[in-house]
Amino acid sequence: AIITSRRAASRWASAMSESARLESAYELDATAAWVRGGGYSRVALQMPDELLGDAVAVAAALERRCNDAPDRAEGNPVRVFVLADTTFGSCCVDEVAAAHHNADCIVHFGRACMSPVARLPARFVFHKVEIDTDACAAAIREHADALARPEAAPDDLVEALVVLVDQEHAHRAAALREAVARETTNRGAGAGPPVVLADAAPVEALPRARAFSKAPRARRCGGGCSCVSGGACGRPEPSGEDESGDGTCATCGAADPDRDRFGAAERDETETETETETETQRETSRRRRRRRRRRRRRRR
Repeated sequence: AIITSRRAASRWASAMSESARLESAYELDATAAWVRGGGYSRVALQMPDELLGDAVAVAAALERRCNDAPDRAEGNPVRVFVLADTTFGSCCVDEVAAAHHNADCIVHFGRACMSPVARLPARFVFHKVEIDTDACAAAIREHADALARPEAAPDDLVEALVVLVDQEHAHRAAALREAVARETTNRGAGAGPPVVLADAAPVEALPRARAFSKAPRARRCGGGCSCVSGGACGRPEPSGEDESGDGTCATCGAADPDRDRFGAAERDETETETETETETQRETSRRRRRRRRRRRRRRR
């Protein structure tokens, strides 16, 4: 009996450690909350080849979290499936393969090129590599101090040092920012140019046509919002949304930086689609008239 209980305890501990590993590596709770918040029922998982060994466990755990949550909305149960062979490279969101399975959204795991999505909302879960934030902050601060050497020419003076955080370390960006601030405080004022850590790319993306629509849905704020990690606003807009369509995030008030750049292109694309539809209707009418004329000739 003692041996049996020990084996059961060992299996339980192993299962708990495996669950913790999956949660740490694949952000299952945050992803499940995103799926429930968006009301998605068919979720496609896109994984690179090196992560396919965890595909079954991740799909099962994510589906369980989505369907067993107490705040899940009534409706169809959430179905999670894994995309086998992607149409493009593993870094690109494969909307084509997901559309073949009538997916509502895509969860992309691993390194991503962050290309804009056109049809389906996507959430990015990056591969994680741990770093020593204190040692990294000290090295960054020392480099900033070295750039402020007094013998430098006026044209070589550095006003600020901008630090870019790669995708593998994005989950530690907040801790690194705090470590750099502590390091700067410890060294005192005038120790060198200020250090600025660039914001990480948003991990939740909507198709551009829906990202800033007037419909009351969750939408991106262009990285100016700190509602959730990664600078993407994942909160739904309040019911009393301003219908002016000024392109600002209703949660944090940040303006859409792509509005002016993409507004004209979207209008041109809409006009082109309308012209194409009109031309298609005309061609259909011509075909019908030709068929009617042929039928009349046969009757004669």
